[in-house]
Amino acid sequence: MKIGPGGTEITSMLRPLVLILLALFLGCGQKEDQADGLLIGPAAASVGGAYYFNGYVDRTYTTSCGSAGPEIAQTTTSTTSTSTTPSSTTKEKEKTAFGIQSYYIFKNGETLSLKYDYYTNKDNFTFSPLNATSTTCTTDNLKTCSSTGRFTCTTSDNINCGGTYTFIFTSTAPVSLGFQGVRGPLTWKEFALNADQNAVTKAILQFDMIGSDGSVFKGTVECNITP
Repeated sequence: MKIGPGGTEITSMLRPLVLILLALFLGCGQKEDQADGLLIGPAAASVGGAYYFNGYVDRTYTTSCGSAGPEIAQTTTSTTSTSTTPSSTTKEKEKTAFGIQSYYIFKNGETLSLKYDYYTNKDNFTFSPLNATSTTCTTDNLKTCSSTGRFTCTTSDNINCGGTYTFIFTSTAPVSLGFQGVRGPLTWKEFALNADQNAVTKAILQFDMIGSDGSVFKGTVECNITP
């Protein structure tokens, strides 16, 4: 079938549309890792008491979803008995835990620092940022203590922010914000370690953190980066 004189114009009109559809199709397979959350309370006072965060992981600076320390094997023992039998049954259940440290940098300059324990049987994360020796200090960046800092963070050595475990979020836009979670659940939808079990290759984490000043930060972070 031949196309008439107007065929050239129709083809020229369709070509940009085809390119746009192709770009959209290719873009669907290149979803960027991202995070979002809502911070409410004194930590967001400079922006009216509420701050919504949505950012994309900057893969130039975030090279993995987290590092995993050496595995820690833990064995728990439980004993059950019944009234119908004089004997009891003892069962041992082994759980392997990994200490995880993640540091995400987002494209607008926000950062999220996480330290927690991950159990391979996936019954829970352990997240407890405060320990018995923790104190507080002022800080400018929520990483190291400073005598003239704008924020307050917990510290176990009076040098670095965070105790044994930590959840720290910072933002530079629209204004400087700093939040450190001291309690609250940290759970996952997906989580995976690499073959050597020393790095996190995929994580979809959900958090609902509460700060020492009563601020609440709730959201999700998704990362899928193979180191």
